[in-house]
Amino acid sequence: MNKIEQIIKEFNHKNYENCLILIQEISFTKYSIFDRDAIEFIKILNQFRSKTINDEGILILSKLINILKHIKMYKKAFIVHGWDNELKLETKNYFQNSLSIECTILHEQDGAGDVIINKFEKFASDTTFAIILLSDNDSFGEKFEDPDALKRPRPNVLFEMGYFFAKFGRNRVIILKKGNVEIHSDIYGIEYIDVSNGVESAGEKIRKRIVSIFK
Repeated sequence: MNKIEQIIKEFNHKNYENCLILIQEISFTKYSIFDRDAIEFIKILNQFRSKTINDEGILILSKLINILKHIKMYKKAFIVHGWDNELKLETKNYFQNSLSIECTILHEQDGAGDVIINKFEKFASDTTFAIILLSDNDSFGEKFEDPDALKRPRPNVLFEMGYFFAKFGRNRVIILKKGNVEIHSDIYGIEYIDVSNGVESAGEKIRKRIVSIFK
């Protein structure tokens, strides 16, 4: 049972003081509450001036519980990709159609004329985990005479992967690897899912990762 499920259980059993204590212990980083819910959550929580639970306090708690129920169900992925458009679309289709998880691809979003980094941060803030695509279609600009030579991820992929490691923690970053692509020494040993035979072929491993993220 995770923290949010425990809070809901305590509320349903009318253990309101325990419920409030658990709510105050919530880590926003762990649950990746996107900005508008975080602001509302903190605003409502600040209405408690003490731990005294009266009828008004229970009403406030119920509002917090409703937000937490939404957070528990909210799953939205940010897909980080390079030049492999086929893998990008295959990943998006699989997550949206087979797993019912909404996906964000940056170039598909309207940036309203803003600079790229602001656009990236804006749409990244509305997601709860990231999918990193490492593909041998990305060559980092080198000319490879050897078809079996290792290929390197594009710089934007590495930058965004590091961003999401910091934002979500490694547990909420899924790395999908296709083909003979180099894994950089900084992340060597971190688990990845091989999708060289197609994203759907790795579906069981992907589903298990999703379960572990939102358990």
